[in-house]
Amino acid sequence: MELTGDDTGRNLRADCDDAASGADNRQEHGATDGRHVAAGEGHGGENGASSGGRHGDDRDGASGGGHGDDRDGAAGADSGRKRSKKKKGRDLAELLSRKNELLQELENRLAEAEQLNAKLEDRLLRLAAEFENFRKRTRREWELHEKMASAGLIRGLLVVLDDFDRAFAASGAAEGDHFKDGMMLIYASFIDVLKRSGLSEIEARGATFDPQYHEAVGEMESAEVEAGRIADVVQKGYMFHDQVLRPARVIVARGTP
Repeated sequence: MELTGDDTGRNLRADCDDAASGADNRQEHGATDGRHVAAGEGHGGENGASSGGRHGDDRDGASGGGHGDDRDGAAGADSGRKRSKKKKGRDLAELLSRKNELLQELENRLAEAEQLNAKLEDRLLRLAAEFENFRKRTRREWELHEKMASAGLIRGLLVVLDDFDRAFAASGAAEGDHFKDGMMLIYASFIDVLKRSGLSEIEARGATFDPQYHEAVGEMESAEVEAGRIADVVQKGYMFHDQVLRPARVIVARGTP
């Protein structure tokens, strides 16, 4: 078949159009593929970045967590030590405060104990003094009662002494009277026993009259005895220890006219 110029031109234009269309299609496919590749790369990058970021975060987190735990542990230990020191400081301050309170309380109790001790000591001394006075008073009273009892007995024996004196005065001074000599020995022994018991004779004849020890029953003129002195003894007087058991009955001399 013979082609004319018009046919040839139409064919050429058709080829050109097909070529252009193919080129456009290829461009579109290329662009599409480029977009897909870019998208893929983008997704890949995003995935890589995300995965890498996650892995990095995990590693960093693990590492940071490890370091963080160490730091937190060290910080916790420091905080614990600080709290412990603070607690110990508070405990020490409280102990010191309590110690001061206890010392003050002990001082107060000691002062009270000293005051009580002083009162008890004073009371003890008073009781001891009272007991000593009571003991002395009791002893004096006992001695007095004993003397009174002995004095009563000896006062009754004074009558016997008076009888001895009257018998000796009536018998005179006869020599060779063995009975009288024997009675004199008995009288001397009797007087000795009474003297050891506390009896003593009151000095009377020739002594100055003393109403505390002498009882005047009369007066007489005497050239031998001064006035105011005892000229004669009617009845002997006796002392029992330091007490007058019986005053001496006497006659007092008076001055001659």
